[in-house]
Amino acid sequence: MSLLHNLKKIHSIKSEIKVLWHAFRDVRTPTATKIAAAFIAFIYITSPVDIAPDLLPLIGITDDIMIIPLLLWIFIPNSILDDARKHVAQQEGKKVHKHHWMLWSILTILAVFLLYSIYKLVQ
Repeated sequence: MSLLHNLKKIHSIKSEIKVLWHAFRDVRTPTATKIAAAFIAFIYITSPVDIAPDLLPLIGITDDIMIIPLLLWIFIPNSILDDARKHVAQQEGKKVHKHHWMLWSILTILAVFLLYSIYKLVQ
């Protein structure tokens, strides 16, 4: 893959983080959703039980970092996320793209880590 292609992917992730932040701050996002996402993320990050142990370099921290966007994608209604994508795309002067593939990629990675962790525990 070319460097330019990789930079575009990194920029799309940055845009999706802006979308999640805008959707989280949106007044239409229920307060219960905000509290639940924050609470679950806090519990997961502080819990000693982890999908990937923090002792593993980079992988252990990555799952902790990915849990917050994952929870926001799950809890925030799609209509609010779509409006936030339109808003961010308008700010950046781009066409609107849906990034649902990112959610499924993250879920797949987390599932693989979970299965690997279970495999190692059983051994």
